[in-house]
Amino acid sequence: MKWEMVKFIDAVNDVTGGNRKFQTSEYLSLGNNPIIDQGETFIGGFTNSDEIVNRTKPVVVFGDHTKTVKLVDFDFCLGADGVKVLEPKDGLDTRFLYFYLLGTKLPNVGYSRHYKFLKEIFIPLPALATQRRIAKILDKADALRQKDQALLRKYDELAQAVFVDMFGDPVRNEKGWEVRKLGESIEFMTSGSRGWAQYYSLKGSLFLRINNVGYNELRLNDIIFVNPPNNAEAVRTLVSPGDILLSITADLGRTCVIPNDFPKAYINQHLALIRMRKEYNPFFFSHLLSTDYGKNQFNKLNKGGVKAGLNFSDIQSLTFLNPPINKQTEYMNKIRTINAQKSVIKTSIENSYTLFQSLLQKAFKGELVE
Repeated sequence: MKWEMVKFIDAVNDVTGGNRKFQTSEYLSLGNNPIIDQGETFIGGFTNSDEIVNRTKPVVVFGDHTKTVKLVDFDFCLGADGVKVLEPKDGLDTRFLYFYLLGTKLPNVGYSRHYKFLKEIFIPLPALATQRRIAKILDKADALRQKDQALLRKYDELAQAVFVDMFGDPVRNEKGWEVRKLGESIEFMTSGSRGWAQYYSLKGSLFLRINNVGYNELRLNDIIFVNPPNNAEAVRTLVSPGDILLSITADLGRTCVIPNDFPKAYINQHLALIRMRKEYNPFFFSHLLSTDYGKNQFNKLNKGGVKAGLNFSDIQSLTFLNPPINKQTEYMNKIRTINAQKSVIKTSIENSYTLFQSLLQKAFKGELVE
């Protein structure tokens, strides 16, 4: 089925300008209005401000750095740098646009901006009634995908509950655990380096970027390879088992730990590598940073600049609870059991994602409607 194809800029208005952008240091855990930003979590935080986004209909929020796509049909406030608010012009349905952008593959240029690529695409424009029929079909398929995502979040909540049961609220520290600064516990710390693009290859060593680090999670569904140079820079940025990787630009505080038997891998400039002394459990520390206790520290360290960022002094100032190592190990054994269940759900999510992407492709070829 042939549909008219229109330029993105002829079908969509960028209504980002004129809206106040809230820095992550201003985010609240509860508030009158949600804040939508470019992070992977749908709602980044809350505010009591009434400076909501100026819009006349549902909009799509696009992460200029992260390529996240969010459909928003309620009043919201706008997160800081790297967010585009896209409002369809007459004749284009917002949900149709949202699903089309979900299936659009843009070049991956790391933490650089991607909106310049989005502006170059063309959008199919069938009759409005047809757009809405397609969106309704895709809504049902997406709902099944979202159920698995919701279950995965439940397991994350369980992990948080286990932590509180064993160690209490880390902010109040009512159980009186020793509190240490990270700087007192580090054996080695460094950040990645720029200039690796010249070493990209189709195979070789893994090159870990910010999108490979979640909240206490190593993500390998989007990887690239390098043939590293034989120099000190490569040696410095080579990871080892037990190393903690920490995001130091976008979404501050995302962490993961390099597991045993991990293949040779290097890090880029948006990550810091932290190697703790042997008497500390890196998995426990990584998990602690992924809790609200850790996230609040990162929010305070983000000094409200245009672009979020951490320096080594910031990282060394982070504090963490330091219960006895046997308690840390007991906790991590429980987390491994939870993670085993999560891995089953993640496999289901990957399968449903593949099926959903296939459905998206059929939808925009006109194969879902007459």
